[in-house]
Amino acid sequence: MTPLGQRLHAEHQALDAHFEDIANRVHVGDTALLDAGWEHLEAALLAHMDFEERHLLPRFARDDAAEAAQIRAEHDAIRRRLTELGVAIQLHTLREEAALEFLAALRGHA
Repeated sequence: MTPLGQRLHAEHQALDAHFEDIANRVHVGDTALLDAGWEHLEAALLAHMDFEERHLLPRFARDDAAEAAQIRAEHDAIRRRLTELGVAIQLHTLREEAALEFLAALRGHA
């Protein structure tokens, strides 16, 4: 595996651990722990998508521009949903079902 592939694999594994942590915090309903965990997930996820968009997607676009554009669109949708759910956490209105659906979608994207 290339160094780029190794990094992406390691980041996906770390993000998956964040997803599990968030799912557990949502289930328990501890909003303080959830807010802290969400901030950590948000930072890691945004950094990961930025890395993909700077280093991976330009290379990928040379082979499949339509698929690269689709991935960028998915990233934009993820960013919007991440913000929406973050606000819901701060307002203590986050439903467990919404969080779990988002986490499942993230896993599907990965």
